Order: sequence, then structure tokens, then C-alpha cells
Amino acid sequence: MNPNHVPEWEQILGIPVNDFFPFRRNVRLITPAGDWVVKPVRDPVQLRWWMSVDRELRFRGFHAMPPIYTDGSRWVITPAIDGFPANYRNRKQVRRAARLLAVFHRLGRGLATPPFHRRRDQFLHRLEARLSEFGRLLKTSEGIEGEIGELLRIYGRMYFRYGLEARRQLAGYPLSRLLERERRARCVVHQDLASHNWLLDRGGNLWLIDFETADYDWQLSDLWQLLSRVLPEQDWSRSVWDEVIAAYGEIRPLSSLELSILKKMLGFPNEFFREALGVLKGKRGYHPEVVIPYLKRIGESTDKWRRFLRMIR
Repeated sequence: MNPNHVPEWEQILGIPVNDFFPFRRNVRLITPAGDWVVKPVRDPVQLRWWMSVDRELRFRGFHAMPPIYTDGSRWVITPAIDGFPANYRNRKQVRRAARLLAVFHRLGRGLATPPFHRRRDQFLHRLEARLSEFGRLLKTSEGIEGEIGELLRIYGRMYFRYGLEARRQLAGYPLSRLLERERRARCVVHQDLASHNWLLDRGGNLWLIDFETADYDWQLSDLWQLLSRVLPEQDWSRSVWDEVIAAYGEIRPLSSLELSILKKMLGFPNEFFREALGVLKGKRGYHPEVVIPYLKRIGESTDKWRRFLRMIR
């Protein structure tokens, strides 16, 4: 970051900045009022929408989000939380995340803030696009070198077939109608429930952070995303599934239809698709030294995943 930005940060916070340094792909500020994290704004339209949603959620009683300070166009600044990211291998933390997500969803239904005009693809469209993109990737997999190419040759076609199978099973549900109903009802979703977007502070409080991808969409997609990240880390444990569904359902009960759809959605190998595409396209945050071992673990646990799907159905 350029030191010339310091006056802008000081104006946003209303206090002097004593020092700053790189911090987790962002910048950490040292001030007389404590430490802060600053990041550039990717989408000013979405940011202004989120600021209104943020105020509504706090008014309704959801405070597990760091307060946001911004100039509305270039920078977002939040207090630095003294803590660490959640661990999806820790069952207690997973249950807490599921419960907090349910509170976020319950309080984020029927909001007054209008949708922002730069409408993004719906969840179902993104899923279909990922499946199609992975299918195109497979056609070139013979020419991909290294460990990632080998993993694609071992698991790629099998996982693509599983994706097609999940799409076929989901086609029997009125997904588009359910999704559009929740968008029209202004139901908020986070859409990036990686473990690093949950922070556990030194006082034991759990925080949900980074709302750059938030939108009005299908709330079940958030729960599916949480489960599709947690369950591989938990060795596809049936009891972890039961615990997450119970913890979420205490706050926001799932209908029998939602539960049936969710079970089918877990048959879509989204983690394998996303990670493989991310590393091959060189996307930000997809580092081969991290992604390749993760893809190996996913591939090696295929039989456990398929047994798990049979158990919950």
C-alpha cells in the first residue's frame, strides 16, 4: 500500500495512523485507538447496499459483525479482532458457526433495503457454470502437467459424472422457484463461508466477517456451502451432519423439502471443482502447495463421501 493513502484512512477513522503493514492480503493500521484492518473496495455499489443491510441487521439484533468504516467508494476499515480463524475440524466451533449462521439468516429475512442494481448470477446459475467449466477443463486434462494434472486424470471424470448425477437428481425439485421466492423476500446470504471468515476472539466470541459477496439469494445455499466445507474436514461424519443440522435448526428450522434438497446438493462435488479450477486459473488465494494436498484428501475420501450420502438418504 502507498503511504499516500494514509491521509485517506485517517479521514475515514478521524484519528491519526501511527504505522501500517501488510496483513493477510490487506493492511493493518496502528492507531492511538487500537489496530484496524483496511482493504480496498471491489464493488462500491455492493458496498453501499451492504452498509444499509448491516444497519438493518444490527437494528434487529445481529451484532456478530465488526463495525465498518468507509468512504463509500475506495476503502473499508474494520477493527482488528484479536483472535484466530475458526477451525472446521473442531466440532464445537462448527456447531457455533452453524448456530450463528442460522441467526444471521433468521434476522436477515424480509429486509427493507432494496436489492442493489448490479445483479449477480443466481446460485443455481453459478453451480451450472462451475460444472460446465470443469467439463471443459477435462477435455484438456491430458496436457496438464504436474500433480494437478495427475489428480485430474485419476479423479476428474469420476467427479464430473457425480456432478451430472447430482444435477439430474436436483432437477426434480422446484429450485428456481424457491430461489426466486427468497430473492424477492429479500433474504440475505453471505456466500463465502470459508473457515477464515469466522473469527474467534480471545474472549470466546465468534464473529462473521467479509461481506463482499453478500446478496439476496437462497439461504439454503449458505448452509450447503458450510456443510460442503466442514464435512470433508470431519471425514464425512454422519454425527457431524446431525449436529450441524440440529444446531442450525434450533434457530431457523428447515422444512422437510429443504432438508431433502440439501441432502441431494451434498452429492455435487463443489469443493473438488472449485479448488481444481481455482489453482489452474491462478485465481487469488488458490496456492498449489495448499490446494493440491487438499484435492488429494478429497479424492482419497471419495468412498467415505459416497457412503455418507447413502446414510443420510
